[in-house]
Amino acid sequence: MTPVFTAPAGHYFFLGDNRDNSADSRMPLIAGGAGFIAGENLVGPVARVLVSEPAATYWAVSNWRWSRVFKEIK
Repeated sequence: MTPVFTAPAGHYFFLGDNRDNSADSRMPLIAGGAGFIAGENLVGPVARVLVSEPAATYWAVSNWRWSRVFKEIK
């Protein structure tokens, strides 16, 4: 179970899609993760999904969820 995280004021929490193996906001920068992201570093809204795959077979094109690749986010 993922513990509760509270981002500091002016920062955002990002969760990777491979929740058991993502270097996202749950992992601090010093440990190689993303840490909390300062709002000043955000450029704009998410527009598209780049790649989506169901397993930890990084960049194995045969496992991609093709219906989601480059899918527009509305």
